[in-house]
Amino acid sequence: MNRKDFGELVSTLRVDLGWMQFQLGEYSGVDCAVISQVERGVKKFFEPELLFCLANALQLTTIERNEFILAASGL
Repeated sequence: MNRKDFGELVSTLRVDLGWMQFQLGEYSGVDCAVISQVERGVKKFFEPELLFCLANALQLTTIERNEFILAASGL
């Protein structure tokens, strides 16, 4: 999965929860600008802490978390 596709995944998960970007930022502790960069596919490197914070905020199950992290890695 490329960065743009991963960004679309994050956006879809966020919208499914009925959240705006700023709400995901509040719940994850991630700056809204970073969330915007991820969703637009312009962020080039996904730090493990960023992925864990997003996965926690998006309420992903263990299996979903694994798939989420694999998607971010481009596999």
